[in-house]
Amino acid sequence: MSFNYNTNYGGGHARYQSLPEIDPQVNPEWDHIPSVDTKSTLINTKKSENPFLKPIQYLPPVFLGLILNVLNAVSYGLIIFPTSQIALFKDFGPDGISMCLVSTFVSQFVCSGGGSIFAGGAGGFMLEVIPFLHIICQSIVNDVGPDNQHMVIPTVMVAYAMSSLVTALGFYLLGYFKLGSLVGFFPRHILVGCIGGVGFFLMQTGLETVSKTKIEYFNMESWELFFEPNSVALWGTSICLAVSLKTLQRKIDSPILMPCFYLMIPVVFFSIVNLFNLDIVHLRATGWLFELPEVSKPFYNFYTYFDFYNTSWSTLPKLTPVMMALTFFGILHVPINVPAIGVTIKQDDVDVNQELISHGWANLISGCLGSLQNYLMYSSSVLFIKSGGHSRYAGMMLAIATFCAWLIGPSMVAYIPSVVVGSLIFHLGLELFKEGVYETWGIMDPLEYTTIWLIVVVMALLGFVEGVVIGIVLACCFFVYLYSSRAPIRVAYSGAAAKSTVRRVYRHRAFLDQVRNQIQVVKLQGFLFFGTINQVEKRIRDMLDERHWTTNPIRFLILDFSLVSGVDFSGAEAFIRIRRILLAKRVHMVVCGVTSTSEVGIALHSVGIWNPNPSDDDLTRTFQSLNDGLEWCENFMLETCYRRQMQRSLPSALPNHGDDNLAANQLTAHSIATNRGSARSMLLDQAAIETLLSEASNLPTSTLSQPLALLVQIFTESENIIDDALYQISSSFECIKVKPGDVIWHQGDEADGLYLVEQGLFKVSITTVSGASKVVESIIPGSMLGELALFTNRHRSGTVTADQEGIIWRLTKDKFHELCAQNPSLMLKFVQMALAYSAQDMNVYSVQAFELM
Repeated sequence: MSFNYNTNYGGGHARYQSLPEIDPQVNPEWDHIPSVDTKSTLINTKKSENPFLKPIQYLPPVFLGLILNVLNAVSYGLIIFPTSQIALFKDFGPDGISMCLVSTFVSQFVCSGGGSIFAGGAGGFMLEVIPFLHIICQSIVNDVGPDNQHMVIPTVMVAYAMSSLVTALGFYLLGYFKLGSLVGFFPRHILVGCIGGVGFFLMQTGLETVSKTKIEYFNMESWELFFEPNSVALWGTSICLAVSLKTLQRKIDSPILMPCFYLMIPVVFFSIVNLFNLDIVHLRATGWLFELPEVSKPFYNFYTYFDFYNTSWSTLPKLTPVMMALTFFGILHVPINVPAIGVTIKQDDVDVNQELISHGWANLISGCLGSLQNYLMYSSSVLFIKSGGHSRYAGMMLAIATFCAWLIGPSMVAYIPSVVVGSLIFHLGLELFKEGVYETWGIMDPLEYTTIWLIVVVMALLGFVEGVVIGIVLACCFFVYLYSSRAPIRVAYSGAAAKSTVRRVYRHRAFLDQVRNQIQVVKLQGFLFFGTINQVEKRIRDMLDERHWTTNPIRFLILDFSLVSGVDFSGAEAFIRIRRILLAKRVHMVVCGVTSTSEVGIALHSVGIWNPNPSDDDLTRTFQSLNDGLEWCENFMLETCYRRQMQRSLPSALPNHGDDNLAANQLTAHSIATNRGSARSMLLDQAAIETLLSEASNLPTSTLSQPLALLVQIFTESENIIDDALYQISSSFECIKVKPGDVIWHQGDEADGLYLVEQGLFKVSITTVSGASKVVESIIPGSMLGELALFTNRHRSGTVTADQEGIIWRLTKDKFHELCAQNPSLMLKFVQMALAYSAQDMNVYSVQAFELM
């Protein structure tokens, strides 16, 4: 999609909603103007033998840039003061033009003097702040009083200059702290709504300027004046001219069409005046020409309004909210304009933060000179550069030309038809309004689009500051609504769908398979705050209500926070209520996926959920990973099976993850016996009894020697009698004693055999891409490991380390191949049995791979 730039020379900004889709190609509307290679031009300039030719070759672009600056100054300068709204400022139009020209040449001087990376960038007055300037005037008049003209005018002038200084500070701080990208965090639909509001204001102001009538929506007298025949002729002509220009732009794709169009209007106007011998005085009286000031005002006249002695200094602090809103809205444009200019002229080394600092200096100088805000104008810059003004020399010539235009004085406005100014302002307002309201139709979310209209309406009826505030409030409400509509629970499932990665013996697996439904896992996601936490609380209450509790009573609720980005205070407090609900049902709350130093961990610790040293009776536990939490829950339930074993001699070592992950043999009988008569306890007891009865039907392994006893223990689930393969292969294993810290194999090693664990605890760790080591599995007595690497002749996928003293039995690789050669049918059967054993763990890894855990 091609980037649709705003070709309004007065607008000064690119289309905001299209910025992420910038096409690196130059916009087709500029293609007919020869593109200039800045670097090669600079080289050719250095080689120029006659330096006097430089001014001559830059005259065309400088003349074009001067026309744009003068048109901008006339059209916007006349409405810098509310000339049609407040009678006190009715003659301040020429002064506004002078101030606009000062702001323009200051911006041009700083930009071309080395402040900007764009050698031919064109600076100008920041027209978007005009509504706020009117608010400043009205606020001062209301506070000081319309009768105190000697205080109102100096206070307004000082306030205007102060607003430039505040804007300069905002630009400079953003650039100095490299926060140019911060603008991207401001909701785009709020900015677009503000642009639409500015467009509506400019359309209204253009009509008021040309008709000399202040439009009051609920005042019929103002509407009667507005629809008087002469007023209708004035603003009707302005609208027709704006529509005619818009029609021509659709047929003639040229960036110089607009300035040429408005230059021709005075020529045609005075041709008609001469042709029909119309009275100039009458035309001024009826508003077709601006009235001549009683006394010709010099270019420096606005400086005579400054009177620090009569300035109402107590009024200025009251304008702080307006100045903050003005600054906030003004600085939003530069981080958007600057990259857009760089893309259009194919200049890649653009530093937005440096440009912000440059804008800070330009506005600082302008404020110190008593003038207004300025910035780098997008359309004027592109037109000036593409027309040949691609060097700082040309930019300085434009600054000097603009300065000369200021010296000539604002009296030239008396010979400009009012419909030119009205049409120009209305045209720009229409462009901005269309950009904010029309072009976003069908593109934005309906709620966002409604927000745009609300901002425009509030700005039109109440004011711009109110509109900006309403926009920010609506943005917050929209964020809460949008984010709260997203599910904070990614998935919820029982322990039957997720098992720990601990390799357990058959009887443990059989027991756990019957009681895993007592484990409930809830995987949370996103940012948990007051708008989403109620969904989590409701889901947990549903799990514990009478209907669900009767069919599936749970003993453990695992809350996985691994995908949670943060928790606010309301969200953290909700877990206190959840813990009370679980405590009433004697359900353990197991918190996983957090560390004590993480943002989520700190939030939970602040409300007392995080307990680094829980007691045996504590129903709240915390673990760093979901696997650790599942392992602890399984060990907890296995204790019931151990209590039922009576005097049976079985390997009893269970994995221990330190203080947080207590092994089952560290749990007290009191904690297991809780709710002895509950459905959960009866299910545990029944599962333990069935497991022991099933185990009793098998051959007792206590009478068998090692490693045959281990082989029988591992493969019990498939046979009720000892397979011949186990007898014959058992004699080929060798016994190895290990100490804590001994490495059985390293990740990447070649397979040297398979192992049986008789005693001890072993940890399997992997090395991640970042080089960190992560424990992914625990191996306890009665387990087999290393079989897959041996059978497939692959390298080891992880490192196995002894966590305790232990005894293991190894079938070496050479012995395995020897047995395969001697008795292939027997070894095939053994491999099938071993693969059946390994397949039991595949579901666990599949669940993890698909992020169900």
